[in-house]
Amino acid sequence: MPTSITVEYKKHQLSALIDTGSNITIASAEFAKKYRWKIHPCELKKIKAVNDEVIVIIGRAKEYLSVGNRTDVFDLYISPDINGLIVGYDCLRRQERIEWDFTEVRMQLGNNGWLKVHDDAKSRCRRIYVKST
Repeated sequence: MPTSITVEYKKHQLSALIDTGSNITIASAEFAKKYRWKIHPCELKKIKAVNDEVIVIIGRAKEYLSVGNRTDVFDLYISPDINGLIVGYDCLRRQERIEWDFTEVRMQLGNNGWLKVHDDAKSRCRRIYVKST
């Protein structure tokens, strides 16, 4: 089932997994290095994945990312233990509403236009959750 959308960072198009079960947005350390994100220390040092694996958090970045025609500052927890970008509930709840259209394989965030939802076979993201931040 397609669960990824395209997120823009500056002029780059990033594929991001939408994970409504994760209450944080998390990016790989590889992404942070590639896009030269400044990583700041944070209180969160590790989290547990749904399968009880420990995922190390090395810091936090704040970056402007665009989803559809809306640009927001994203709090991104950075981990060397995942690949790609996972957009969590923290970013989704800032939208006025979220609507999924499974027939047309798309979603709408807020009152923005429809976004195509796609598979991302290249990005082997892990689904995660956090008990507290």
